[in-house]
Amino acid sequence: MAPVPPVPARPAPPAKPAKPAPSTTYRPAPTSPKRRGAYSAYLLGTLLLLVGGVFIVDATLEDEPQSLTVAEGMADSVLTYSEWPLRFASLEECHDSPGLGRPGVMELDCDGESYGVTGLSGVDVKGGEEPISQAVNRAVRAIVFQDGVNLQSIDVLGKISEENREQLKQMHVKQLRVTDTYKLGEKRFVAVAFVKDPDAVPEEGADAGAGADNGAGGEPNSELEHSLEPDGTAPIVVVQMPVKSASIRKQLEEIDEFVRGVSLDDNAESAGESDV
Repeated sequence: MAPVPPVPARPAPPAKPAKPAPSTTYRPAPTSPKRRGAYSAYLLGTLLLLVGGVFIVDATLEDEPQSLTVAEGMADSVLTYSEWPLRFASLEECHDSPGLGRPGVMELDCDGESYGVTGLSGVDVKGGEEPISQAVNRAVRAIVFQDGVNLQSIDVLGKISEENREQLKQMHVKQLRVTDTYKLGEKRFVAVAFVKDPDAVPEEGADAGAGADNGAGGEPNSELEHSLEPDGTAPIVVVQMPVKSASIRKQLEEIDEFVRGVSLDDNAESAGESDV
């Protein structure tokens, strides 16, 4: 038997030629001195604009508003401050309470203790106990932001120290009323109402009366003179203050201490008169 001839090997396919690299356009670095100078000036100007813009924007920003003093806050919040600007030394170091304020009410945080101040104008002080008591309750409702508050209040002006009583009379305080104790959460409060004397005449009243002459012979203008007479109404200022005890005697001691530094803001009075 004849030998089988070997099968010839299949030749390998020819290799495909490699694809040429895509054409790429390169931007050469500037070589001429003129172009290098322009390029450097562009980069430097951009850098200065970015850095200088930060200082320009920072300079145009308004500074943070400075916190108001208690007197400034009360002048903005308490509606009766322009006509009867009572100041309380016990509240001078306090700060605005956090949260949204309510119109006509000054809320204060005094070392963790909450105080509230508001005022009502045109209270019928000569109408007896009822209109004053109703006004005090309206003020308390505004401070605590609750309806249905109905507290009894009594005049304790004769029960505080003689020194403080005379001081309050100089501030034209006719009554110092204190409400029943009430609770907000776990804390106990009373409302102290300073009732202005409707017959109190400011020192400038004499000048106003002198200007009531008609200029024809020194006779007073009776109509104007009548309009300057007190009508029996006056503002009241109500302060919600915390008390540590339910005892009336101890509460009076705390109230006596609180009213010790009551004064009038003379600057507020003169400013209010100049706006009229």
